[in-house]
Amino acid sequence: MADLEAAHLAHSDYIDGVVHLSEEGGATNAADLSLEMTRDFRGIRAWFPLKLLGAARFREYLDEKLDLARWLVGRLRSVESVEVIAEPQLSVVVFRVVKANATIGDIAELNQRIIQRINARGRVHVAETNVKGRYAIRICVLSFRAHRRQLEMLLEDLGEAISAEFMM
Repeated sequence: MADLEAAHLAHSDYIDGVVHLSEEGGATNAADLSLEMTRDFRGIRAWFPLKLLGAARFREYLDEKLDLARWLVGRLRSVESVEVIAEPQLSVVVFRVVKANATIGDIAELNQRIIQRINARGRVHVAETNVKGRYAIRICVLSFRAHRRQLEMLLEDLGEAISAEFMM
């Protein structure tokens, strides 16, 4: 416990008011045992791969994900009844399935069902979002496991979900 505390114990002007109980011989303060103190250490998500892989390799992986997002948008534009909501910002792709003469509510419900059908297959995961009042499907191509094959599976699952919904 002492090694863990020694690795993470910090003193600075902005945390002077924090009582370090272990210094007083009392119970250990959990804030002294982790990088987060009381907040999530989000920077580690970028710092760790950079340290592990190096900047050049990290850049290659990031470029791959940005290219995949652009590739996916190109493929989605060719799918009948799919509307790409916006050009990808970094690796986020947002789109929705639309039906002629459907209300905003009907389109939202349709896309909820599409999301459920895709996620139920368990091969890929998509999320929901709202963009300017439009319910949409959101994909973030960032996982180190996300490659073109996973996006091809997404397109297959999307195609099957659309077919099932439009045959109803």
